[in-house]
Amino acid sequence: MDRRRVALITGGAKRVGRAIALRLASAGFDIAFTYRTSRSDALELVALLSRGEQREVLAIEADLVDP
Repeated sequence: MDRRRVALITGGAKRVGRAIALRLASAGFDIAFTYRTSRSDALELVALLSRGEQREVLAIEADLVDP
């Protein structure tokens, strides 16, 4: 059975979260990440990982402060 590796990153659109997403994608992980207000950064990262790293990517707009 072929198992896919998937990483879930909270706050993945910018700064440290983005760096983690890029590193994990380059290591073969598909990526799901949350963002709150950084929509343009999130869309840019999705395009970069989908095209450049050829990974499956899901950006999730979420406010994790309010359950």
